[in-house]
Amino acid sequence: RPDVRGRRPERKGLPDLVIGVRPDLDLCVELKTAKGKLSVEQLVWLGVFGDRGAVCRSQGELMEFLEGHGVF
Repeated sequence: RPDVRGRRPERKGLPDLVIGVRPDLDLCVELKTAKGKLSVEQLVWLGVFGDRGAVCRSQGELMEFLEGHGVF
């Protein structure tokens, strides 16, 4: 992973998934467990993506997010 600590600190917090849907649409997804917490860096990345970013805690949430952006 490109955000492994110590290797590329400028990428710390990089979302688990960055999906290029089409040239004008990139999505980002941070995958977390039910109790998983976001780091400050992860919150910053999600803020950059706005409504094109999401925290998904289940496969169902991920599918819903992707479908909501026309991926399927």
